[in-house]
Amino acid sequence: MKSGKIKLFPYVPLRLFQSSVAKTKIDSETADKIRETAKELVKTYYKRNPTDARAPSTIGYASLYVGCMLNGFYLTLEDISRTTSKGVGSIREAYKDIQKILGLKNR
Repeated sequence: MKSGKIKLFPYVPLRLFQSSVAKTKIDSETADKIRETAKELVKTYYKRNPTDARAPSTIGYASLYVGCMLNGFYLTLEDISRTTSKGVGSIREAYKDIQKILGLKNR
């Protein structure tokens, strides 16, 4: 990232959580865990791959996807894409890079 700062919000869309909470009755504690997990994923990703030229929002959305999975709340890439300006393909590629760089297994 150019500025040297790692920003996740507003890159992790709060409206995604708001709409998901209404549909699935996810509690606020789980939503907070997902946000924290996503923030840590972004920080770790950029520490290990500081030269990534991709838009930070794409990494943020992919981190949100992974954060949801790691906390037992399953959204699809399409669910995330519908609430963002990013296509499924962009988020999927960022997700694959996050898996590779952070050593995460497929779920």
